Amino acid sequence: MITVLIHINLKLGKRDEVVEFLSWDQQVAFESEPGTLRFDFYDDPENENALYLYESYTDEAAFDVHKSHEPFKKFGHEIVPNCIDSFDRILTNAVELGSAKP
Repeated sequence: MITVLIHINLKLGKRDEVVEFLSWDQQVAFESEPGTLRFDFYDDPENENALYLYESYTDEAAFDVHKSHEPFKKFGHEIVPNCIDSFDRILTNAVELGSAKP
């Protein structure tokens, strides 16, 4: 399993646009990417202009499929330059060593 965790700092006034985009990205992932295990996004309780994005895939090939679809391309070409001040990769392509799942 491959996991990515990103802390996203939003530009002022762009929160709703990013949440709407991530909701669409999530929908596409679960409808057309069988290797997507998790695609979750969370508020940052300490910063109203920040979010956490958590993604998990069965393997590197599944993550590559995600990266080939339109939402990933739009994220890089439109969302990042227009809506995001910065982001910090907390986990990048982390491989699961253990899980609490039964």
